Amino acid sequence: PEGEDVFIRADKQYGSYATTNRYANYDRTMYSEDMFTMYIPHDNEKKDTYCYITVPETDSEKLAQYCENNKVRIIENSEDIQAVYHDGVNAGGAVFYKNGSVDFKNGLNVTSDSICCLLVREKDGKLYFSVSNPYAKKTTVGIKVNCNGKTYDLSFELPGLDKDNYDYGGKTVTKVLDV
Repeated sequence: PEGEDVFIRADKQYGSYATTNRYANYDRTMYSEDMFTMYIPHDNEKKDTYCYITVPETDSEKLAQYCENNKVRIIENSEDIQAVYHDGVNAGGAVFYKNGSVDFKNGLNVTSDSICCLLVREKDGKLYFSVSNPYAKKTTVGIKVNCNGKTYDLSFELPGLDKDNYDYGGKTVTKVLDV
């Protein structure tokens, strides 16, 4: 949304499923595919901040139309929380790097008591919350929801990733609220 230098690369990438999970006994066969890579270079020493929106399956004309009618709001982009909300689909997401609160929209505030990734979607009078732990550690995440003057407390038991639990470690847990 603010303009950045973007680097793009299209080339062949190599890897195996085994390299994605050190606990699982995945196939070690090496695969190669043509891959598209896009990134914004940043300097960790300077603690650069940036934000971007990806728009799939587009061309320059469609992109210009999208930018004129962009329904994605960047709510917060700080060291503590990164959060967005899409008014067109009534959905938002936040990454909490520590406990904190996000005002997704008028009448919807969400507070997390710990580190987590959170998605929220409103549909048919219900709020769908999906929570995961980016470090795949076994933990309980408490979410307090303030919606239209009512308060709800949700608790998410998140499985950890270890050698005995590699199938579910880091799994997202979803809960639904009737509001």
